[in-house]
Amino acid sequence: MIRHKTANKVMIFLAVMLMIFCIGGWLTGLATLGDDAMREDPKVDSRIVDAFEDKDEKVEVIVMLKEPEERDVTSATAISSRKSIQSSVINSYPDFEVKYRYNSFNGFSGRISKNDLNKLRFNSDVDGIYYNEVLHIFLDESVPLINADYIHETQFKNNNLKGKNQTICVIDTGVDYTHPALSGRVISGWNYVNNDSNYMDDEGHGTHVAGIMASNDTTYTGVAPEANIVAIKACNSAGGCRTDNVIKGVDWCISNSSKYNISVISMSLGSEKTYSSECGDSEWNNAVNNALAKNILILAASGNNGASNGITWPACVPNITSVGATTNSDEIFINTNTDEILDLLAPGENIKSTVFNNQFDSNTGTSMATPHVAGVAALIYQDAKLAGINITSQEVRDRMKNTGKNITDPANNLTFPRVDAKKAVLLSKLETGDLSTPYPRTNYNITFYANYTNKTNNSVISNSNCTIAFNDLSANMTYNISEKIYTYSRNYNNTGFYDYNITCNSSDFETLIESKTIEVVQGSDNCTYAGSNRTWYVTVENGSFCIGENLILNQSNISIEPGAEFVLNDSNLTLVGASTTYHINVSSTSTFNLKNVVISGLDQSNRIDVKLYGKGNILNA
Repeated sequence: MIRHKTANKVMIFLAVMLMIFCIGGWLTGLATLGDDAMREDPKVDSRIVDAFEDKDEKVEVIVMLKEPEERDVTSATAISSRKSIQSSVINSYPDFEVKYRYNSFNGFSGRISKNDLNKLRFNSDVDGIYYNEVLHIFLDESVPLINADYIHETQFKNNNLKGKNQTICVIDTGVDYTHPALSGRVISGWNYVNNDSNYMDDEGHGTHVAGIMASNDTTYTGVAPEANIVAIKACNSAGGCRTDNVIKGVDWCISNSSKYNISVISMSLGSEKTYSSECGDSEWNNAVNNALAKNILILAASGNNGASNGITWPACVPNITSVGATTNSDEIFINTNTDEILDLLAPGENIKSTVFNNQFDSNTGTSMATPHVAGVAALIYQDAKLAGINITSQEVRDRMKNTGKNITDPANNLTFPRVDAKKAVLLSKLETGDLSTPYPRTNYNITFYANYTNKTNNSVISNSNCTIAFNDLSANMTYNISEKIYTYSRNYNNTGFYDYNITCNSSDFETLIESKTIEVVQGSDNCTYAGSNRTWYVTVENGSFCIGENLILNQSNISIEPGAEFVLNDSNLTLVGASTTYHINVSSTSTFNLKNVVISGLDQSNRIDVKLYGKGNILNA
């Protein structure tokens, strides 16, 4: 009996152990399936799942939420909407350890458990959950090389072009604001490593970068020596930069852009990994888009891996302008990363700039190239503001790309523009057309013109070359000293529409091209041209009369506006207005005069035929 009971207990114990083993295996299988599901979820960065597999209890993440529909990204309404959405999401996960809440875009960062991650990914307000990666900083002849010294001596409306009243936001290791060469240049900032207001540099990298942008030293002068600096310390004393610190720095710069007139955000930092295509769908998208909405240009270094098939992140993010480095001899720096998605190059070899202890020293890399571009951008913004032009950040980037000196990377045979401050800053404009009066006609000499001017001081660019191209020929245009325009003349035998384009270029300015179409109408040997505001005595006879500006006909004080219909006092005469063509109808071929009939409000763009009719038929018109 005892043996039987004992045997039963053993059987029950074995059954229980088998069940536990099976349930454990089932649970493990479920956990594995859960990990796979999270890894395949497009909302979840797979590196978070990897971190949990490494037995991390909680992982640092950045959570991006859907944006409220507000036009002004920094308005009180938009910020309030974001805070409400953020609170609603965060309160649903009490174990989530919040680090930052963002203001100028919708999101937050902190530490999350695996269980909360699996729930959070199903939240309808969530756009994406990203791993909080640790980024790294990228470790006297360059200013003249990019012609920035020429711009410093250029005056516009009694202002030197040195970046005055423009502010560059430097996201780095902080800035030594006590350095004499940066005196008065650093106007504000924040420390997101320690989350306090002390943004003093404790590594040196950020100070060197800031000096390249805005040093006012007479020997080692920055690219924009009168620009202001906002110092965002997102990287620690070892050069490590948490992504959420960097993004929070971008958030600060956007939120305070109006207060400090921030026009550029510069980041000489990035990932160790390189990317050969744009890094879309990332935690950077909302931040970058909202910076563009505030007309802020964002720059990032391409990295120093020496890769010819990829650049680092965030330089690869769409609408972030990526910057690679060149040598002092204007060649590709051997360690710079390049690829088709690289935007610009700038000097980055042995750049001497501000360092600790009020000294200057040299560093090399794409970190040194990026602040060169930031400085040039500040110069462009200043010049545009003085000219009364509301230039966009995209136009600033395009101007630098379109005017740069082309340099080819021998490793991949790709060509990139090295920034040229002189050409990028000196705004130019091109106006073209023809000088025909009143309009082009067959068998007449037609003069085409180009007015190529320096928009900074409104002067003609005389040291340039303008060419004109038609379907049947191309030719150089001649500079007319007295008229201060470029001209070229030709004639056409047949009526019709003819395309042409004019190209003007200069060593100091960007190349501009303008395309137009000219309409050539039938010419007439009997066509008489009336001068501006002259009394024109017309006798009824066979022929066609053409005017270019105001026409004063000699008869009964009647003012005629285009598009109207009028009957003159003489019952035999009718003046009919139809669009911009007027017909004078007469019932006989007798001679008569019209007095003081004025057709006004016309200019060279109006084409008016005054044709004489006899007995209902056009006479040799």
